[in-house]
Amino acid sequence: LTLNGPAMTAAGSRPREATITVIDGEVAVVENGRCSLIEAIHNANDKATGAIYADCAPGDPAGADIIVLPSAGEFVLTAADNHTYGPTGLPVISSEIVFDGSYITTIQRDPAAEPFRILAVGREGELILNWTRVSGGQAVAPPERRPQVDYATSGGGILNLGQLSLDKATISGNTAVVGGGVYNGGHLVGNNLHFIDNAANYGGAALMSFGEVQIHDIDVRQSGGQNYDGVVVNEGEMELVGGYIRDNDYHTSLLNRAYLSIQGLRIEDSWLGIINEGEMTVEAATISGQETAISNRGTGAVAQTAIVDNGRGIVNDIGYLSLINSTVSGNHTDGNGGGILVMGGEVYGAFNTIIGNSAVRGGGAFVYGNPGSDIVYYCRAGMLTLKNSILSGNEALHGREAYVEQYSHRCLGRLYLDGSMVGHDGEDGTVHSVLVHAVVVDAPLADLIGTERVESASANPHHPLPWGSPAVDALLNEACELPLLYASDQLYNDRNVDGDNQPSERECDVGAVERRPLAYRAFAPFVAGKGAHQ
Repeated sequence: LTLNGPAMTAAGSRPREATITVIDGEVAVVENGRCSLIEAIHNANDKATGAIYADCAPGDPAGADIIVLPSAGEFVLTAADNHTYGPTGLPVISSEIVFDGSYITTIQRDPAAEPFRILAVGREGELILNWTRVSGGQAVAPPERRPQVDYATSGGGILNLGQLSLDKATISGNTAVVGGGVYNGGHLVGNNLHFIDNAANYGGAALMSFGEVQIHDIDVRQSGGQNYDGVVVNEGEMELVGGYIRDNDYHTSLLNRAYLSIQGLRIEDSWLGIINEGEMTVEAATISGQETAISNRGTGAVAQTAIVDNGRGIVNDIGYLSLINSTVSGNHTDGNGGGILVMGGEVYGAFNTIIGNSAVRGGGAFVYGNPGSDIVYYCRAGMLTLKNSILSGNEALHGREAYVEQYSHRCLGRLYLDGSMVGHDGEDGTVHSVLVHAVVVDAPLADLIGTERVESASANPHHPLPWGSPAVDALLNEACELPLLYASDQLYNDRNVDGDNQPSERECDVGAVERRPLAYRAFAPFVAGKGAHQ
């Protein structure tokens, strides 16, 4: 992985970088004939001769340099090398450098040393960090001063203001005022990247970013700190594809205030899954074990996602959220709205399955409509549309499937069930809902939808449709064809397939998952005995 690296040659390969090999454990500048890590970085950074220190091979003043780290080596930093961006253990990266580790080479701060971060990448710097652990850095304010957010107190492990690529790297045990593991103000690319046991005072225990981030296969665990402001905080543009954010105690896993894209991510066992205050796209994710899975205050699109086993599934405070081809299941709260709570703004849902959630009012969904103490001038009300969805098998003291609060004609919440299947055993289980071309299911719940969730390595949690379900082939073909977003179900299987082996103009299923057709089998007779041809 490179970012704006050396140009390709005519043969299609990169020019050969200068290689500087360091000796295991050597850190400081000492004339001893042994190349240390700090000496190697200075040679690589130097744009004049590349040969500041004779103990190391010279760097290339005009190109990139590879610093070869010993396999499973360990470098312990005992003092700050510079204070360019606050105390930093290694020289600031100001050129194109590759740290080529092997079997997790470790660069760590001595626990007995004064606080300093491990690494900083300057605005002109480009660093590729392979198979390396960055550990024990501290970018914190002195204890006698109130914590101040600036570069000196940001990025306990790494401060990046240039271009940083982390491949099979581990960022662990670092602390800062913000961005405990990494503070990114530039461009960060990651692959198979682990954030473990990092902490921050004011947000971004693992990662705080104001720049651009693209990470494939992230693993964020055991984050700490004194606040709940986000284990990963995005104030720029962030794309996360695959991996986990898990076991982070009472923290918000992801806080987005700008532009966030998630695909195939699992968020597990924290306090809040995602708080969105900007623009967000979530696809093929699984969110579980949270007090609230998604809290939306901006603009969000959630598709092919499983929101299961949380306190609440979705809370839409203000703004707009679309929910498509998704399962909301097993979310339980002592308040209102176990599956979906619409406090304000609008939630538009299509082809979803909302089952097995519980609350005091509105087990599946609750829509707020209350003027508070100011009946004349104030109204807080939300709107929820569920199109071609299943809303059934939820529990509540009032409105087991859905409850819409309508305090007065001046302040009305709204829930539209359009082409959806609602309730079971002949009861819709809703209060103040508007049923538009909706079907109140007359059959038992188990005849409509599988009550047990199914999950596999290739399929996130979902409830399949049983044979003979009224949701199978219930909609006209055109319902599955437009818009294109509906053309595949939660599991990325084709929509609009014949699920009951009776071809018709109605082949589109209601709910998150399209029932697959029964396989046709051809049976050939087997004849044995005297005279049979073998």
